[in-house]
Amino acid sequence: MRRQGLAGRRGLTASDRQLKSKLIADKLCHSQLFQQAKVIFCYVASEDEVHTLEILQKAMEDKKLLTVPYITDAVKGMMEAAVLAKIEALVLGIYGIPTVPESSKRFLSGDAIDLVIVPGTAFDTAGHRIGMGGGFYDRFLQDTSVSKVALAYECQIFDSLPVEEHDQQVDYIFTENKIYTREDLR
Repeated sequence: MRRQGLAGRRGLTASDRQLKSKLIADKLCHSQLFQQAKVIFCYVASEDEVHTLEILQKAMEDKKLLTVPYITDAVKGMMEAAVLAKIEALVLGIYGIPTVPESSKRFLSGDAIDLVIVPGTAFDTAGHRIGMGGGFYDRFLQDTSVSKVALAYECQIFDSLPVEEHDQQVDYIFTENKIYTREDLR
């Protein structure tokens, strides 16, 4: 399923990804979830993921406290929410993932976050997700009770996925075609 989801998103042209990402970002930024959140955790997209730059910029414009993933232990698959003061401050971190510079990292606890925005390679209509295989997001999400939103292209949505005990579900999935809500995901 991971391979199929990756193939689907990598099979999109750069212009398709840009257009679909804009549609997804617009839906998210106009949602009550986003508008009511004061503290947001959001991944910084790689080339073939749903792009998040517009979301990061909107959060900054709206004076939200913005946090991004910061890998604290690659071996154990651990990450923290690091406060991002400005988008221009992003640097490449472990695995080439953009994050805050080591010299200016400041972490927030998960219970201080109002909205978590996560990536993935494949999702199902029950809110399960498959990431890249490191378990970083599953570990990060296990102690949060806030709204969890996944951003995905419609080609990454499947009827069902294999689920393991430690897998964390999301509450919403925003795609270019639809917003899957928790009611849909049950």
